[in-house]
Amino acid sequence: MGGTLLKLRTWWETADRTTKTVTLIGGGLLAALLFGIFYFSSRPSMDMLFPRLEPSEQGRVIQKLQERKIPYEQRTDGSIYVASNRLAETRAMLAMEGIPSAASAGMMWLNDLSFTDPQSLQDEKIRLALEASMRETIEYMEPVISAQVHIAPGENSPFVGERSEPSASVMLQLRPAADRTAVAEAVVATLTGGVRNLAARSIQVTDTKGEVLWDGIGEQGVTAIASRKRQAELAQAERYRRDLEQMIARVAGPGKAVVSVEVEMNFDRQDVSRTSEKGLPQPISESAVRELMGNNAISAVSAGAEGGGTTTGPQPGAAGAGREYGSAQETKNYGVEVTQSETSVAPGKVVAARVSITLDEAAATARQAIEEHARTLIGATGQDENFQVAVATAAFDTTTVDEASKAMATAKSQAMMQQIISLIPVLALVVVGFLVIKAVGKAARSNADVLLTAAAVGGGRGAMVASQPQALAPAPESATAHAAPAQPAQPRGEPQLSEAAKKRAEDIRRSMAQEVEAIPEKFDRNLAQILLLADERPESVALLVKSWLLEEVN
Repeated sequence: MGGTLLKLRTWWETADRTTKTVTLIGGGLLAALLFGIFYFSSRPSMDMLFPRLEPSEQGRVIQKLQERKIPYEQRTDGSIYVASNRLAETRAMLAMEGIPSAASAGMMWLNDLSFTDPQSLQDEKIRLALEASMRETIEYMEPVISAQVHIAPGENSPFVGERSEPSASVMLQLRPAADRTAVAEAVVATLTGGVRNLAARSIQVTDTKGEVLWDGIGEQGVTAIASRKRQAELAQAERYRRDLEQMIARVAGPGKAVVSVEVEMNFDRQDVSRTSEKGLPQPISESAVRELMGNNAISAVSAGAEGGGTTTGPQPGAAGAGREYGSAQETKNYGVEVTQSETSVAPGKVVAARVSITLDEAAATARQAIEEHARTLIGATGQDENFQVAVATAAFDTTTVDEASKAMATAKSQAMMQQIISLIPVLALVVVGFLVIKAVGKAARSNADVLLTAAAVGGGRGAMVASQPQALAPAPESATAHAAPAQPAQPRGEPQLSEAAKKRAEDIRRSMAQEVEAIPEKFDRNLAQILLLADERPESVALLVKSWLLEEVN
């Protein structure tokens, strides 16, 4: 660690002004980028703790959150949000302390009742408690941010002319993606079930934008029924059209057809009653009657009974026996099963559907397949005139498509440009980091060259240059100097060698001194200035040498 700090200090002292400026700016930008990434990534997701509250209740809630050091957000609409992972814990903690009190406003009004209050005041407090209870119930719905409920109690007078039904008015603040119609119907169902004698026709629901979501009187009238019928027809036609367009896009490609669908629906409620009768296979009762007269009647009756019929009067073959008579009757009663069924046909049955498709000539080969699909979709068998499919071909104008393609390409290029612009800070930081690393490496190599050159020149040259500044003037190129071979000096801290080793080293040095001749030096102004710098600021050079030594050790 100490070696790294020493390297940085040495590099900072030897770096020029440009390198220092680039380093400071690049480091600042990098630190800002890292701080922004850490800040936005460490922010927790927030969920609603309480919807819109009164200012006093907001203050109580915020005070408790600050005491518990729970991160929160206070929105402009009066709602309070906390971190998602602490939502349940915070609600439980505040509920134990009875905060906010507005969450139990209904019970507050009921607890404030006194037997000394007049009847009118008691009725008013009960009404306020009922309004608060209904508001709390409605605000529990997920699509509802906040709600305001006003209930007008009816008059139960003994006089018919003075009687009136209760009514209610509700204002809702909904979330952007909420289904307005479904929420309004749910609110109406909640009020009709929670307020005595309150009918749906006496309820009005609006939102904070002033739009009517439910008008009780209009919803029960003929106009409302016709409006719902038309909305259902348009929705069904839209489903047919979307299905056909998806099929055509898969077969012929997008933008190759124009589809128009008209649907007619029956919104008349029908109650059908049917009665069916079915005989039972086994008889429920049987009876047989036989009458006998004369001597031969028994045989005649038996013969007639075996034939499965009824015999009366004289029998054949009984000549001369005119007074003989025989009769047999058999009766079987079968039961009948009677079934009665009553069926209520809900409104909304499709009674007519007409589809018109215009194909591009480029997709004419898929005409038959598209027509068959459309017939199957609406149930057109060709026998009912109310269900028809018509397919025609025409050459489409591609100007709009070309313009749309160009606009899409332009939008795509703009989006790409925005992405590139957003990446510019990151690229700038990368470039700055590269330049800083390059400058540091260049400065290190330059310092290394300086010290190596100084070591090659010799130890006393720095003092010579410092004591003789006039020697800095350029010398003639022809001037040369022959230096006598210098005796090697024992370096400081050299380990103790044996006598044989010392003798061998001395022989090597002598042989080198005899063989190597002095090289004539050419005067170098830059080298002289560097040596002068090393003589005037030896601490900087010492730090650099120390850092190199630490690198070699490590």
